[in-house]
Amino acid sequence: MTNNICVSRALVKVGIAGSLVWMASVATAQNVAKKDTTLNRTVVVEQEYNPDINDAIKINILPAIEEPTVTKKQIQYDKSAVSNPAIPKPSMGIYVGKEEKEKPSQGYARLGLGNHNKVDAQVNYLFYLSPKDRLTVHGGMDGFKESLTRPTNLYRAEDGDWKARYYRAGGGFDYLHQFNKVDFDLSGRLQQANFNYQYPLMNNLSTDKQKRTAGELHIGVKSTDETWPLSFAAETNLLTFGKKYSANGEAVKETIARTKAMVKGQIDDLQSISIAMQMDNFFYNSQAEDYTSLQMNPFYEYANDSWKLRVGAHVDLSFGFDKGVRMSPDLEANYLITDSYILYAQAKGGKTLNDFRTTEKIHLYSTPENVARVFDSYNLLNAKVGFKASPTEGLWFNLFGGYNIVANDISPICQPDSTITFAQGETKAMTVGAALTYDYKDIFSFSTLAEFYKWSDSSKEFINQKPKFQFSADGSVKVTKKLSLNAGYHYMHRATASINSLEYSMPNISNLHAGVAYNLYKGISLYAQFDNILNSDNQYYCCYPAETFSFIGGFNFKF
Repeated sequence: MTNNICVSRALVKVGIAGSLVWMASVATAQNVAKKDTTLNRTVVVEQEYNPDINDAIKINILPAIEEPTVTKKQIQYDKSAVSNPAIPKPSMGIYVGKEEKEKPSQGYARLGLGNHNKVDAQVNYLFYLSPKDRLTVHGGMDGFKESLTRPTNLYRAEDGDWKARYYRAGGGFDYLHQFNKVDFDLSGRLQQANFNYQYPLMNNLSTDKQKRTAGELHIGVKSTDETWPLSFAAETNLLTFGKKYSANGEAVKETIARTKAMVKGQIDDLQSISIAMQMDNFFYNSQAEDYTSLQMNPFYEYANDSWKLRVGAHVDLSFGFDKGVRMSPDLEANYLITDSYILYAQAKGGKTLNDFRTTEKIHLYSTPENVARVFDSYNLLNAKVGFKASPTEGLWFNLFGGYNIVANDISPICQPDSTITFAQGETKAMTVGAALTYDYKDIFSFSTLAEFYKWSDSSKEFINQKPKFQFSADGSVKVTKKLSLNAGYHYMHRATASINSLEYSMPNISNLHAGVAYNLYKGISLYAQFDNILNSDNQYYCCYPAETFSFIGGFNFKF
């Protein structure tokens, strides 16, 4: 019996061991991937994670209020024969045919010559120092020399020829470093111009020559991370401007330390609050008084699917010369009827600093005295209402009207001793205008603008050189892949001013211009531009004649 019990225990142990072996084999078999057959196929189902977004209809971006444009990320070169409007009359631009290239060129050079000893030479090169560092260096020279007939004015009859000349040369650099969340930029400019006056500056000063030097150094930073609750931009600039001769023969120099800053805080996706500031410290080597100007512009912005609003103010203070406090509105509203129809209105203002650079743009031949600084102009109200529409692709038109009030507006006056000074006072004007632009597939483009001005009677002493009506039209067409043509016309009917109790109106401006560009090879093109084709006696600066019919032609290189 004992033997039977032992055998039974052995059989139980064998059975248990066999069961364990069988279970292990089954588990192993389940872990072994069987080859798919017609009767046995493995199907893996993966479901894409696509959660619903609550209130998805609210996730929209308000379309831009301005006309739609396409911004191409390519190097922008200076394509004007005269990039600074300080040259006597806005000199004709250089039209260069559009070139389609997969990668933008880093270098650009232009060389052109024309009648009236006209010269135009420009060079520009972009260095990619690293993925986050870029350096651009540029330089150039332009100008002309021509014998012109002196125009009549209140004090002089037509009086012989004037051997006019204006030549300018300069250069500079622009450096950009992109940190992870901040951009840093550094730039510098230096330019010198040599030109002459129609007559000696004053009866007791024999020279009619002038040499002007302008320089600028800029350092700036701005945030680039849109996730930050606050975005900012700040810069500091040192600007110098000097003329070798003033009306009494002494050199004058103006130095400006200009600081700008802007901080923007995003309240939510639709609202933001910003404040912008600019401080200018002016220093002079003459009897002109040093002073400081502080401009502040706090504003609130709101934008949704239909509205874009801006509510703010300009608060401007001056210490020293032209001391005082001024305020003006900064209001703007745009209502988007549809993607292509927009109503807009604005009531804005602000200060215009009448430093030497500004007065030279108003009249190149202005002659600084020892007490050269004029008061700053202040736009008390610049109100405008309008309607923009795009009834078809590529076509935009804009109808608008407005009212403008400017305190200490500036008006150049030709004095009996041939010097150019400035009268200042309040001007008021109503404006009505229309603009139209059309672009067709980078083949044809056209733009036109017409504006009417009605000046108040109290403004007459301060509107010399200002328009009563002006019209401009410009167009270009790409005839073939290599050949491009452009043409334009500008007309200005001058307002009648009251100067020393005498009625005076500058001659009207009529300028028809045209040009052609032809791509010879990849990166090499020819251009020619013709200006004042009608050979009109234009005056862009009062009492000073502009160039007659002129042309310039040359080569453009991209490398």
